[in-house]
Amino acid sequence: MGERKTDETTLKKLLLDFHGPGGRYAYFPSRQDWSISFDGPDAKTPWSKLLLEKMILPDTRSIASPLSIDLYVHLPFCEQLCTFCGCNIAITKDHQVERPYIETILRELDFYLEHLGPLTLNSLYLGGGTPNFLSSENLHFLLQGIFSKAIPSRTFFGTIELDPRHLQREFLSTLAQYNIKRFLLGIQDLDDQTMMNVNRPQNLPLLEKAIEEISQIEDFFLSGDLIYGLPLQTRDRLAYTMTELSRLPFHAFSYYPLAQAFWQKQHQVAFGQFTPSSPETLIQLFLNGDSALKAQDFQAVGFGHYLRANHQDTKIILEGRGARNISGFSPRLTPYLLGLGVGAISTFPNLYWQNQRILEQYKRQIGGPDGYPERANPRSDMDHFLGSFFEKIICQKFVSNALVDEAETLYTMSEKDHHLALLAQLHEHQMLMADKDHLQVSEFGTYFMKSICQAFDPYFLGRQRK
Repeated sequence: MGERKTDETTLKKLLLDFHGPGGRYAYFPSRQDWSISFDGPDAKTPWSKLLLEKMILPDTRSIASPLSIDLYVHLPFCEQLCTFCGCNIAITKDHQVERPYIETILRELDFYLEHLGPLTLNSLYLGGGTPNFLSSENLHFLLQGIFSKAIPSRTFFGTIELDPRHLQREFLSTLAQYNIKRFLLGIQDLDDQTMMNVNRPQNLPLLEKAIEEISQIEDFFLSGDLIYGLPLQTRDRLAYTMTELSRLPFHAFSYYPLAQAFWQKQHQVAFGQFTPSSPETLIQLFLNGDSALKAQDFQAVGFGHYLRANHQDTKIILEGRGARNISGFSPRLTPYLLGLGVGAISTFPNLYWQNQRILEQYKRQIGGPDGYPERANPRSDMDHFLGSFFEKIICQKFVSNALVDEAETLYTMSEKDHHLALLAQLHEHQMLMADKDHLQVSEFGTYFMKSICQAFDPYFLGRQRK
């Protein structure tokens, strides 16, 4: 059966029909299904004891051999509030906060070294907040502290989120010194009025200057974050943004809808006009941006990610040989993501946990013997199986029929009924295609990756039943 050819009107209708809440399946299960809270009367298990009891490390690993991990470090500080942002942030212009926070991060790393043994780094991801809030001196202090405790692997790669408005050459030189050459620029939109309204004044010359500096680094990788559905954003203004970006040497974009979180509403209306777009307007803006990106030879890989086959890393991912975690698509990842910093999430094969999400509580978590994260979840065999299942279908775009059959043994009768009904819809619209050996996501189906995953998610199927 060939790929479906669909006009924009039909695609828009289907996107509206399948529009609804849900996660991105970067890890499984999602946080709302996590079972252990360390707050209140349920806080009975010391964290180090739970970690040692629940953590399962590779059978082949000796006590002295390092565990290969991916490390995420959350740097929450920003000098001003961007009202579209739903990240864990701390607004301050006081740069004296940098060094004490970094020292806390390094103490947290020491805790894991004590309980997990020696570590090597497959990758490092610096997220925020605004990681380039740090001075070059404190960036060096952080990286030197990390790499003195955990040695980078031979194939190590590093990634950092950057605000292009505040990027210094010395900062980039320090990153390159530690082989951190994957740069994710927070752009969102290039229209002056749109960005002023969300309290993030920026302009094209600043972005061009930042990219010019990045382009001097050998083997750089450049990605940009874009948002559709911003207040005052129009089709013409979005078209201007896409036209200007087409001239610049990007390898990837993330193209996300405006976050609508309850804790954002008060400060959103305080800084500017903030009337949310209707679903119809939101999807039309998405389709306009999607069309513009594909006209620039970017390929959609699902969940708002677009890649162009002009870099060795994007080629690996587009060929279905990459991997994905909370930090996005990567050419290679380990099963062990360790998160450091306020609100950071760690995902190990049989245990997930999240640090305290309030900065002062995080400092107490790391500061004494009774510290503990905010919540955790031991993963069952079912969770582990389905996590691997989702990664295959998201990264490779197909799974074997044998794995589909195994997944269907996990559902209750009512969950399976709902699963089969959703699956029938996905097949009807040729989002999924099957042969005697495999179930495959069609190119058209990449628009509906969330719905495809939900059709196999027993937690979602159970909630829908209720």
